[in-house]
Amino acid sequence: MSRPALVLLLLLSGCVPMYVPASVHAPMLERAGDVHLAVSGGTQGGQLNGAVAITDYLAVRASAQGYNAGAQDPSSGDRAWGSFLSGGAGVSLFHGGNPSGDVTTGSGLRASVNLELHGGRSDGGGEFRVTLPTPTVNAFSGTFFRPVLQGDVGYEWEYFALGVAARLSALQFQHDGDSDFPNQGASMLTAEPFAFARVGTGNVKFELQAGGILPLPGGTGGEVGFPLLVVLSGGLIVDL
Repeated sequence: MSRPALVLLLLLSGCVPMYVPASVHAPMLERAGDVHLAVSGGTQGGQLNGAVAITDYLAVRASAQGYNAGAQDPSSGDRAWGSFLSGGAGVSLFHGGNPSGDVTTGSGLRASVNLELHGGRSDGGGEFRVTLPTPTVNAFSGTFFRPVLQGDVGYEWEYFALGVAARLSALQFQHDGDSDFPNQGASMLTAEPFAFARVGTGNVKFELQAGGILPLPGGTGGEVGFPLLVVLSGGLIVDL
């Protein structure tokens, strides 16, 4: 079996990789006092995002993510399912185009640079290992933390918004005693480009996202396997 076919098998298998990337969090804030809330679902499972602009240029942000692929009992011999839970918070420097002294709202260029720290757990997760001629499945279980640097830019009209984002994620994973690699450390550095589109009326919009996860050469150490390589997501956004 070819390596691309094995990667496709991973994406279609329903396994929980050690790292299930979240959809991108891009609030597109305008000014001090803005509040952004979002709920979404897709390949990342379910996700909640929130951000509050505390000045015309500085915001605080947080997110939570949960993924469950069936929670099969690993003792049954079927170790390819489990759960992935993650939460995080951070800060943003943003340009909203409409500072608090300007009473107009609506169209404008939005951009931000964001720093976040996430942590969580992957319990009983399964991971296809790309070994030739056939793949094998190993159980990954343990805790992680993940610093994330993200930049995003977009343009918002009254009823539409389009944007792109890029994340640099540094996953640090600690296998526990239930893993096939007990008490070992692992790391993975990934580049994560995204594009998103929003449509709606007033302060409520529906969003679609697509992104890719690219493990960087030289950024992987220990037993990490493959991350989920594609993120597809849809959700509802409320801006107050």
